[in-house]
Amino acid sequence: MWKAKSKVFFLSMAIIFSQQIARADFDPTLKAALATVTRQRDHTMSLASDARTRARRIENDSFPGRLPGSVPEYRYCQDAASGRFDDMRTTYNRVLDSIRAGTATESDIRTTTRDSVTINNVFIDTARRCLSRNDLVDFSESTLTNAWMQILASYQTMNEKDKKKLSKHLDKKVRWKTTRPSGF
Repeated sequence: MWKAKSKVFFLSMAIIFSQQIARADFDPTLKAALATVTRQRDHTMSLASDARTRARRIENDSFPGRLPGSVPEYRYCQDAASGRFDDMRTTYNRVLDSIRAGTATESDIRTTTRDSVTINNVFIDTARRCLSRNDLVDFSESTLTNAWMQILASYQTMNEKDKKKLSKHLDKKVRWKTTRPSGF
């Protein structure tokens, strides 16, 4: 019995240890930059999901004599729930792909980030009207540009092994994969 428990213990420790080795540990500046760009995707999708929920709630609360369209926010909720997610995803991922491909330049990153932020901020304005939340803050072009530039600078200075780790992290954790927010 002791042998079985010790095997389970050692196997468990080996799995935990191997997961920690496989986890990419990046410097704090790079981690902050990765978190900043990931927040753009996550915040957008969260707002889209909230807008979809609000639209459904308006539909469910409707009754004869009061159609969903008579609720002023309803149109904005529909617009936010069916936003330009493919455009947002494409421009967001364009920066990531250019960094990984080694074709990124500061000018390209600035231009693409500007496009991405513009599309996202139009979406946020729609979500703001749908959710009646005046406290929603637009994305900052300079903050996101600086974050992407930090990721590029880090990537360019890494050895091949670390580039592979960062590339894998970008694909698994940072890439904007879906155009369907949760709840759809």
